[in-house]
Formats: sequence, C-alpha cells, structure tokens
Amino acid sequence: MAEALQQAPYGAWRSPLSAEHVATASVRLEQLRLDGPTAYWCESRPDDGGRSVVVCHRPGAVPADRTPAGFSVRTRLYEYGGNAYAVHEDVIWFVNDADQRIYRLDPGAAPVALTPSDGETRHRYGDLVVDPRHRRLLFIHEIHAPAGAVQHSIASLPLTGGVPHTLVSGADFYAAPRPSPAGDRLAWLAWHDPHMPWDAAAVWLATLDAAGQPHDARQVAGGVGDAAAQPTWSPAGVLHLVAERSGWLNLYRWSPAGALPLAPCDAEFAPPLWNVGLSSYGWADDGALICSWMHHGRWLLGRVTPDGGVQPFETPWVTIDQVQVHGRSAWAIVSTPVSLPGVARLDIDTGSWVYLRPPAPLPCDAAIISCAEPRSFAADDGTLAHGFFYRPHLPGWRAPADSRPPLLVLVHGGPTLCATPHLRLATQYWTTRGFAVLDVNYAGSTSFGRAYRERLRGAWGIADVADACAGARALVHAGLVDPARLAIAGGSAGGFTALSALAFTDVFHVGASSYGISDLAALAQDTHKYEAHYTDQLIGPYPAAAERYRARSPLYHAAAIRAPVIFFQGLDDAIVPPDQTERLVAALRARGVRSAYLAFPGERHGFRRAATIARALRCEYTFYAGQFGIDSGEPLTDDDLQALVGRD
Repeated sequence: MAEALQQAPYGAWRSPLSAEHVATASVRLEQLRLDGPTAYWCESRPDDGGRSVVVCHRPGAVPADRTPAGFSVRTRLYEYGGNAYAVHEDVIWFVNDADQRIYRLDPGAAPVALTPSDGETRHRYGDLVVDPRHRRLLFIHEIHAPAGAVQHSIASLPLTGGVPHTLVSGADFYAAPRPSPAGDRLAWLAWHDPHMPWDAAAVWLATLDAAGQPHDARQVAGGVGDAAAQPTWSPAGVLHLVAERSGWLNLYRWSPAGALPLAPCDAEFAPPLWNVGLSSYGWADDGALICSWMHHGRWLLGRVTPDGGVQPFETPWVTIDQVQVHGRSAWAIVSTPVSLPGVARLDIDTGSWVYLRPPAPLPCDAAIISCAEPRSFAADDGTLAHGFFYRPHLPGWRAPADSRPPLLVLVHGGPTLCATPHLRLATQYWTTRGFAVLDVNYAGSTSFGRAYRERLRGAWGIADVADACAGARALVHAGLVDPARLAIAGGSAGGFTALSALAFTDVFHVGASSYGISDLAALAQDTHKYEAHYTDQLIGPYPAAAERYRARSPLYHAAAIRAPVIFFQGLDDAIVPPDQTERLVAALRARGVRSAYLAFPGERHGFRRAATIARALRCEYTFYAGQFGIDSGEPLTDDDLQALVGRD
C-alpha cells in the first residue's frame, strides 16, 4: 500500500535537510594543480572555521592532507584571492592566510617562512608558479604602503626564500605570470584602470636572459575591446590564450604572425577573472588540446578537433573548474545536478572517468533533489533573459489543491558571474520546504557572450533589476508561483540588485541582502583597488556621474522600500564594508520598516564558517515565513530571535 501523503501549505513542509546540513556539506574545492601525475587541490572546510587545506592524491593512494594544523592556504591578493600555492617535485610553496607570508613545505617537515613579516608596509602574494630553470617562484606582488596607492607587480623569490625581486611593473594590475617550458620567455596578463580584466586585459610577452630578467616586453594580444585571459604554454613552447575578439571568449594559438582561432564558436572558454590562477585547458601527451567551455550556464569538457571544432566528452558534469592535463588523463573539479563537487580524472582515450575526491555524501536521500529547469523569458528591451527554475519538491509531502508556492528569486554576484545548474544544497533547503526558486542569469552574466554582458554597461541597477522582475512575472503568468509571495535575495552585487528591486519596483514582498551594496558613491570612493573603477563601466565615471550614482543607490531611496528586508554582513569585509549595510538598516528602522540585521565578526566577503552559514540560512527562512504567514518550525536561539525582531 502506498504511503499516505502529508499535506501542508507550500513553504511549511518539514524538510529533513537542515541549515546545519547545508553548512557542513559546503566544502569548497579549489585550486587544482598537478605535479606530474600527482594531483593537489585545496579544501575550504566550514566545520574547521573555514580553514583551507592542500590535499594530495598520489596514483594508487588515498587523498591526504599536506597542510599542517595552524596553517590555512589563502591569499588576499585583490581581496578575492585565488591561486595561493605552487607545487614542484613534491615541495609546496603556499601563502598562509593569517600573516599572508609565503611558506615552503617540504615532505615530512614543518612549514618555513620565506618572506619577511610585515611592518608598516603590508605585502600580499598570489598566482604562484615555479620557474624551474631559474630555481625561483614567480607571483603577483601586492604592496600596501602606509601612504600612497596600492602597487602591483610581477615578482620572483628564490625557492629557499629571501626578498621579493620585482620583474615587471608599471601596469595597474597583473595576473598569470607563465614561464615557457624552456624558461626563455615569460607571458603574463596586464591591464589598467578604469577597466576590469574581462574588458581590457592584454597578453604580454618578454624574453628572459640567463639570469631570468625580462627584456623586450611587448603586448601580443588582447587589450581594450578584445580582452584576453589565461596565457598558457603548450609543452612544445607555443603560446596559447583565450580572447574575446569574436564576441565570445575563444581559444587562440599565438605566433609572431598573429593569433589563430582554434575552435571558433558561441561559447566562453574562460570564466571572468575574479580569482587568479584560473585554468580551462591543457595538452595530452600526443599534443591534443583538452579544454572546458561554457554556454548558457553549463560547462562542457572536450577536445579541439583538427577541423577547428570541439568534441565534448560524455559526462554528467555541469560545472568543470580548473582543468589540468597530464599524459592521457584530464583532471577537473566537477559537479552535477545531483551531486556535490568532487575531483575527477578522465581517461582521454575512452572518456571514462573516476572520482579521486568523491563528492561529499548527501545528508538526505537523493530523491529530495529538485533539478534545474532552464528557462528563458522576455526582458524589457525585447531580448531574452535566462535562468534556472527549481520546483518545490519533497517526496511524501503535498500542498493543498489550487495553491501555489512562494517564489525566491536568487541573484548571483559579480555581476559578471553566472548561475549554473549544479547541485547547491542551499537551493534544496528552499525547495524541500515548498518554495519555488529562480536562479536568474540577468544582463551582465557570463556564458552568453559579450553582447549579453554589455547589456549591463551603464545600466547596473536597471537592466539587472528588470530581468529579475521579468523572471518572477513570467513564472506568475505561467501559474507556477503565488503572485502574493515573491521574495528576492542576493549577495554582494546580487545584494545590490535585490535591494534595488525592493526600492524601485513593487514586484517583491520581502528580500534578503548578504553584504550587498546600498550606496554606489561610497563603493566607488571606499572599496579596494581591484574594483575601484568597476562602477565607471556599470554606472558611469565618478564623480562626473554622481547624480546617477545617487539616483540608483537604494540607501537614498529607503523611503520607497516598504517590503521587509533581512541583512547579513561580515564585519571584516573590505570589499563591501559593514557601513553599507548598517546605514540602510538604520534608515529602514527609522521609518518602521520591518528589518533584521545579522553581523558576523571574523567573516569577510562571502561566509566560510559553518555556524555563520547555518545561522544565516535558518534566519532567512524564518524571516520569509513570518512575512508569508508560514509556520517554519525552525529551532531558533535567543540571539536569532533578537535579530529577527530588529534588536542589535
């Protein structure tokens, strides 16, 4: 006999997936590297305070931690970080999070600091790579002097330590210093304010003398209007890169005669450079070029064919990160719609694959998973906008007939990032409680080509908001969600879009902002160097466009926000400082608008601690439930209750 269904309103289903499950399973896998056939990667572990550990997998062995207790591998370069270690012949060089110094870790030994400790001048290092010929480490060097602007350069350090030596300087930003296999040339990325790398990064090339000093540096590809990414040398010493000259980030092979497209198509072969050390392609031992590419939010892995096409491997993966190739195998950090991220190795000849680091086991039965449905809908300017729709789903539960679920619209950050259809337990937290979710790829999102990204140029706070609203309206029109229970949430740039939607439209009834931007002028004046001029492209040059900044800032339109809002903020955030959140919270409370504010000491831009992640998710659900008349049934602490009723 079939088990009787339990009935409860949408949003009030009793899910077996708790906020603590979501938090503790949210291990980040990052920075995959190879040392011959040995694979290394970083694991950022929420249940260990967000500590990031280098893990090693040798052929035939099980993965083992290489980072000892008391150390965490993370760089603060450009605030967003990225590649924080290099490995060569079983020796690891890494940046330690606490002091931002470079350490050397030999097998069986304790880490040894190689760079001086900071005095009044602070140093950061990132994008580490070993230059074997010159027995040195190459990296991006960031210097914060007590007075003056932050400086960036490409620098080197002997493998046994010393004082960093500047090799290349003069540009505002650098990334991807890559020595050729013979050690006689050096390629890198460089760009200048007011541009971001996906708008203007150029590939530079120099010859290296016997002492490793660069000479005859020249720009060979990319630049304003034709941004380049990921300069990489083939084993034969031929320079390759990704460039956007066709309107899509495609692969090219460079020679003195110019750059030759290898697989021209409507796809992106590199993500935007928010983190240094990205890798989307490499070579098998027969010279075959193995690569990953992204189209409309989904990643594929394949090989470049002799006729200039790409042939994908058949895998279930929808995200493919940090591609590395050695011999007849390719490695990547991957995820699927029904499994969490893992590290996989694929056999290039057969297409078969295995996990070296399996995905974390699901805390609940896989039958609870609601899979993404791609959806497109008409934007206000007549073009199509896109997103992934998740239906409410929990086996054994149903809602009353003729009722419709509340909708949560998720707005990704960046704003040049992208929603993908991989399994996110945070999304399943909502769908298993009876919420529908739309993860929207608004104007400006990557994986749709330059023209789609350029829709946001000068229109941030307008086009993105319009697309989020259009997605919600499309689902209402289709009868899939309750038009009276629409929520919107986002973090960072996504938080700005969510707050703008609440300030400038009446579509949504409640919202959440995680370290979101409320004052665009303050962002332009106070944020870190990497994004100091980002709003020049998204809004207009500051201060010339000061009135436009004010007109689009939710803070200065707080009187128009009538819907309740819950805010989450890391108190150590240097990208969107707490003041951005706290001033808007004060303005809403002064008007009697229901608002909650949860501040987290020790957290920065993006939460890493399990307790933080769980508390934020639990309180966000309870906050929405209160607005929508839902009995959440969530266990709350006294601190949670104090925050939810608006008491600091």
